Amino acid sequence: MDLGITIIGTICVALCAIPFIITNRTRAKKKKELLLALRNVAEQHQGKVTEYEICGNYAIGVDKVKNTVSFVSSKDDVLESQFADLTTIRNCEIVKNTRLNANKSEVIDQLSLKLTAANTNESNIILEFYNAQVSFQFSGEIASIEKWNKLINGLLTNMVK
Repeated sequence: MDLGITIIGTICVALCAIPFIITNRTRAKKKKELLLALRNVAEQHQGKVTEYEICGNYAIGVDKVKNTVSFVSSKDDVLESQFADLTTIRNCEIVKNTRLNANKSEVIDQLSLKLTAANTNESNIILEFYNAQVSFQFSGEIASIEKWNKLINGLLTNMVK
């Protein structure tokens, strides 16, 4: 009887652990894919990623030697990539699209980094860190966007000197 209870207990623990194991492996695989795509974007522009971050559905990285930014986001299992040469960028700023909910409190619908082109004939580059229609909950995007805004503006300032 004790052996039967032990076997049943072991099976129950295994069944409870399987979803966590599968979720963890899926998340690790997704991060690996984002990093590989990020490095590929940088390499396509004869650069490399010297510093990067993977958060939620996106990966962002810079090449501090060539002053470039690479960005990859995943929406509905489709990877979208963007690249910016900071020598063609005037400034970087956080763009936050908000609305008021029924309780009159502010809700963030979209959080992006806007890289403003130095040449007014060129279009600005928008790097979307968060979209409420894709992710319903924040997972570090606010701290991440503030970090990258500061880092990119620091690189822009150092280039001017």
